[in-house]
Amino acid sequence: MNFARRLRPIQAIAGGYALLTVVSALLLFMPFSHQPGQSLAFIDALFVSASAISVTGLTTVNVSETLNLAGQIILLVTIQLGGVGVMTLGTMIWVFLGKKVGLRGRLLIQLDQNQTTLAGLVKLIRNIFAIVLVIEAIGAVILGVYFLREYVWYEALYMGLFHAVTAFTHAGFDLFGNSLLSFRYDYVVNLTVIALIFCGAVGFPVLIELINYPRERKLSLHSKVSLTIYLLLWAIGTLFFFAVEYNYSLQSDAWHEKILISLFQSITTRSTGLSTLDVTTLQLPTLLFMSFNMFIGASPSSCGGGVRTTTLATVYLAVKSYAKGTKEVSVFGRELDPFDVRKAFVVMVFGVSLVIFATLILSITEPFSLELLLFEISSAFGTCGLSVGLSEQLTHLGKTVLIVLMLTGRIGFGTILLVMSGNNKKVLFHYPKERIIIG
Repeated sequence: MNFARRLRPIQAIAGGYALLTVVSALLLFMPFSHQPGQSLAFIDALFVSASAISVTGLTTVNVSETLNLAGQIILLVTIQLGGVGVMTLGTMIWVFLGKKVGLRGRLLIQLDQNQTTLAGLVKLIRNIFAIVLVIEAIGAVILGVYFLREYVWYEALYMGLFHAVTAFTHAGFDLFGNSLLSFRYDYVVNLTVIALIFCGAVGFPVLIELINYPRERKLSLHSKVSLTIYLLLWAIGTLFFFAVEYNYSLQSDAWHEKILISLFQSITTRSTGLSTLDVTTLQLPTLLFMSFNMFIGASPSSCGGGVRTTTLATVYLAVKSYAKGTKEVSVFGRELDPFDVRKAFVVMVFGVSLVIFATLILSITEPFSLELLLFEISSAFGTCGLSVGLSEQLTHLGKTVLIVLMLTGRIGFGTILLVMSGNNKKVLFHYPKERIIIG
């Protein structure tokens, strides 16, 4: 306990997720989690656990064939912990017990939810907890009732609950064995999952503002930027997928089915990983564009990963501002804080560097083409979970690289950089300034 208190909040968050990954892996590794006659190597248990806690969805085994009900429940609990954040659930338990959340607890919440202020954090956690329960419950009821056509009532409700949680938290795991390929043309399943993905990806602060919008009639700058870039990326991704795959993977589909599939495949790259078609059948331009979308990921303070939509928006606005010859970066009548602009570039550079470094390693250790490796790496980095079937074929080193990428994506790149940087030191003096030639 004394050791835990000596850790900085940033180190405690990172250590907490790492510890939960190992504990979950050990539980999934135990025989009581397996179907009769099935076994699971520890590296695969660790991979599935890291994928669950990072709500990625990449897996080296068939979950429905390998894990029994106990294993699936362990997986589902791990997904829920990873999706809403360890500190969110921990704080709610603390509040239910009538305990007061101290300064250290608030610092942990602030880091876990990527907030910029300590004010109102406990209220935020209460709102997040309520929103998660309500949205997942609605999704579980809709899917559970709909699945009564195929399963007995208790199996239908369980399938509805499992897939509502994995869709909302962006975990991307499924119990069908082929993601959602069996529901390629099913409007009820597609639209329900799309709604769950959207709610889990735009960010909890944005969801809270949208819920309060009819009464308050205003949105913060963060919500405006998040929603704008999210919807823009969704629309561009849909049009790109529709145009490129029209005469290929969508060739045999009716026009309205092409639109439905394109909408789903575009939004699932926002860090979800569920799919209604075989990703291995897609064209190279589509795979590369989806890799870019997975790299960007979802919005901040959401269930998704990636460098985040607001990072992309801030970098774009900064480049646009520089091209216009202005120092200030502004949008929607507001000027962005220079620290946020600098942070966006740091996160983007760190993300690109990490993906390049991982690609170099896997190109040496794995016998696969570069575009397939890049797709799998982008999926792990963005905690998406879409796969071209490489994960289960990777070497132990290759799987370890993806595990690191998934956990980095969930913990957050800013947090990882702060953990590696050590204690912050107060600047006592400044060096003389001098210009260098750039570009």
